[in-house]
Amino acid sequence: MNKALWGLLIAWAFVGGNRVLSASSWVVVGSFLGDEGKGAVCDFLAQEVDYVVRFNGGNNAGHTVMQHDKTYTLHMLPSGVINPLVVNVIGAGCVVNVAALGEEIAVVEAQLGRPILPHQLVIDMRAG
Repeated sequence: MNKALWGLLIAWAFVGGNRVLSASSWVVVGSFLGDEGKGAVCDFLAQEVDYVVRFNGGNNAGHTVMQHDKTYTLHMLPSGVINPLVVNVIGAGCVVNVAALGEEIAVVEAQLGRPILPHQLVIDMRAG
């Protein structure tokens, strides 16, 4: 993501140390066909929401989340999985490679030093 745009988002979300980001739901859409910083924006917004929903895609792409001086590379898992208070949803439009998802969960759990609990990760039964 363009650093100026990222700075604008941060400035818009927090003014004078006060949270001004307010909405019942947020949608993050990329206009540049990938690698424009959607994951970074979702990671930022995941600090303030109850659910992070991934509605399409598979494990072929990745997004990087940085939190507490640690870097997490995610492919299938939504970026809210780092926050234990967020429910993460892998939606019906996602293509799930079960073996790759299992490996990714194991790696992230090792990095977090805690398990990803069943109520933190919901996989729609219609996901392929």
